[in-house]
Amino acid sequence: MAERTIDTELLGYFHSLPKPQQLDVLNYLKSLIKKGSRPQKGLLKLAGSISPKDLKLMKAAINEGCEQIDEDEW
Repeated sequence: MAERTIDTELLGYFHSLPKPQQLDVLNYLKSLIKKGSRPQKGLLKLAGSISPKDLKLMKAAINEGCEQIDEDEW
C-alpha cells in the first residue's frame, strides 16, 4: 500500500465533513496563515521606536530593581 500524503489524508477528512464544518476548517486554516504573517510585520514596525534616552532609563530601572535581594521578603 502506498504511503498516503498529508494532502490526500487531509482532503479525505475534509470531504467527509458536512459543508458547514468544511467552512469552519477553511476559515481556521486562513486564520493560521494570517497569524503566521502578523508578528513579523507588526514587530518590525516598532523597531527603533524607543528613544536611546528611554532605553537607558529602562535599563537603569531594571538593573536597580532586579539585581537586589530582599532577604526579609520571604
